[in-house]
Amino acid sequence: MISKAEKEILEYKKDLLKKEVVKAAMSLNVPMPIIKFWKKYENHHFDKGERAHIHLPENIICITESELNIMTEDDIKKTASHEVSHLHYLSHGWEFQQTQEQTEQSMFEPPPGNIGALPENYKKPKKKTKNKK
Repeated sequence: MISKAEKEILEYKKDLLKKEVVKAAMSLNVPMPIIKFWKKYENHHFDKGERAHIHLPENIICITESELNIMTEDDIKKTASHEVSHLHYLSHGWEFQQTQEQTEQSMFEPPPGNIGALPENYKKPKKKTKNKK
C-alpha cells in the first residue's frame, strides 16, 4: 500500500508529464497525444528497458506508474520530448535526435526569481544619509 505522500508525488509527476507533453506538441505543432498511465508493467506491452512508448496511429503515449515513480523531473521532461518527437520521426536516426534536441530547448523554462551575476570586485553602493539639523 502506498502512502498519501507517495500518491501526491505520483500525481505531481503525472501532471508534470502532461504539461511537458503539451509543451512538446505545441513546439512541434503536432496534435496533442493522449497519455495512458499503466498501473503495472505489462510484458506484452513494454519492451525490456523501455520507459515509455508512443502508438503513432492512435497518438497515445504509454508509461507505467512504477517507471514514473523512479523518474526525476528531468527524466520526465526528456521522456516527453522523446515520445512526442516520434510524431516527426519514427526511428532514432540523426533527424530524430536533432528534432528531440530542438524540442527540449524550446520547452526550457528558466527558474523563477531573479538571477544575476556581479563582478568579483563588486561593492554595494553606500546609502546616502540625510543630516538632521
